[in-house]
Amino acid sequence: HASVGAVQQHFVEIVRPVAERFGLRLVAFGHDQNVSLSGEGEGEQGEEGVLTLSDAWGTASEPAPPTPIDEAPYQILMGTIKATLGESQRYQEREVVVSPMLALWKTDTRFYWNLTRHIFGYRHLGDEDTYNGAHTVNEAIRVDALIDNVRFLTKFILNWDEAQEWGRAQA
Repeated sequence: HASVGAVQQHFVEIVRPVAERFGLRLVAFGHDQNVSLSGEGEGEQGEEGVLTLSDAWGTASEPAPPTPIDEAPYQILMGTIKATLGESQRYQEREVVVSPMLALWKTDTRFYWNLTRHIFGYRHLGDEDTYNGAHTVNEAIRVDALIDNVRFLTKFILNWDEAQEWGRAQA
């Protein structure tokens, strides 16, 4: 995973030849880039205009550190998901596959980076469990989905409690 600086530098490398070709001054992420004129611009650098690269909203943040999936926290989460869905009347006779994925949201995770490497985003809902979608007016979930959520959270808490007891017994 690349840093914000690495991504910004990559953009500069892509855009620099365009600025050079057209005699544009290149200002990238608040820094004036020295470009050499090599093409269609006839005057001094920047006479033809300025090409500006910026973080439009000033919200660039470093990528979240990867969460290990071969350690106990993920394994307990995965096992709890499988057990809960395996017992659900809504998922009977369907194989449950749990897989990590790239989450494109991370608005809150940065607050936990110094606390743990085990940061998960999980929503125990299926595609047809919500009414009207998320983050909208009249947001709601189906009753059977709510019951499955309670079952999941109960199992998850009990599994963690049991895992901690097992860990203390092994120490």
